[in-house]
Amino acid sequence: MAKLNIVIAECDVNYARGLLEYINSNHFSSFMASCFTKLDSFAAYFEKQPPVDILIISPDFYDISVEGLEVKLKIILSDGVLKREYPGYQVVNKYNTGDKLIGEVLYLYSKTNNQEIRLTSGSKNTEFVGVYSPAGGAGKTTIATALSTQCIELGIRSFYLNLESIQSTGVFFNSYNKRNLSYVFYYLKEKCRNLSFKMDGIKCTEDGVEYFNPPESPMEYEEINPEELEQLLKGIKDMGCYDYVFIDMYSNFDLKNYKIMELCDRIVLVSLYEPIASHKRKILFNELAKLCDRDKGSISDKFIIVINKHKGRNDEDIENLEENIPAAVRIPEFSNTLIREDGRIFNDDDNFRRAINRIIDIISCR
Repeated sequence: MAKLNIVIAECDVNYARGLLEYINSNHFSSFMASCFTKLDSFAAYFEKQPPVDILIISPDFYDISVEGLEVKLKIILSDGVLKREYPGYQVVNKYNTGDKLIGEVLYLYSKTNNQEIRLTSGSKNTEFVGVYSPAGGAGKTTIATALSTQCIELGIRSFYLNLESIQSTGVFFNSYNKRNLSYVFYYLKEKCRNLSFKMDGIKCTEDGVEYFNPPESPMEYEEINPEELEQLLKGIKDMGCYDYVFIDMYSNFDLKNYKIMELCDRIVLVSLYEPIASHKRKILFNELAKLCDRDKGSISDKFIIVINKHKGRNDEDIENLEENIPAAVRIPEFSNTLIREDGRIFNDDDNFRRAINRIIDIISCR
């Protein structure tokens, strides 16, 4: 499968080289990029009439004619207010971060080119890790976001996928991107081509973690069926970019969550040492026992059982739950949750970090 050919033309040498380096480092499997910082070399290149999928230029290069060439998407880089019109060109803010700029380019390309886009697959063998609890308030979102963030610190590429109806993604990650899961849900419903490519233009990135912003309305997820969820996960896997996708699941046990559990390689089951959580956990295991597929094995075999908010002091011990199911990790109670200036929260507790690292060790069999 071919790569898309991107041509960048920008007189600012440092900017042009920085953008080229970003593409080659982060999108090498999808794009073949060429870069020009001088007008004469740019003009000479186009005299040969090479095939170009995406042309990204600063206004300085506009008057060099590329008419007659088949360029599928032409973009002008804007550093503020443009002094003239550029017919046939889309406008993108030059001073976006690399991920935002390329995300905008990918979105525009997928929007204006409806034919099937076949790209070279990435090399990652992506695994799906569900983070689930049958009891609300167990802290699974805190754990799911921490797993995603800690993986990045360990050099492991991760994607955080929140599939709750009412999400708290914005509490942990920035919500700068105007596009969100509503766009993804629309593409799923319309059975659009190039789902992976389109999602690449919708995702956000913060501190290395990639994710989608929440949908416009919590009700939208209610309209997604299990088959569409399978297509969503396949689309993320087909990006070939991630080692692990951490799926933050809502607490219901229904057909959609059951489908996600089937598709997951491992499931972090978050529980508490308290009566209601224990009761709901027992109901979950009983129901899974009834649904067990003897050919495929039990979903329960995928569980990594984590006890959160544990009040004991000896965090290194491994205890059993009341029903003699081994608990792999216990996360102690902590109070070092900090709030950033923008209102988002993060955790700075050493014991919490150690417990998260132990979960990652189990997932990666280290």
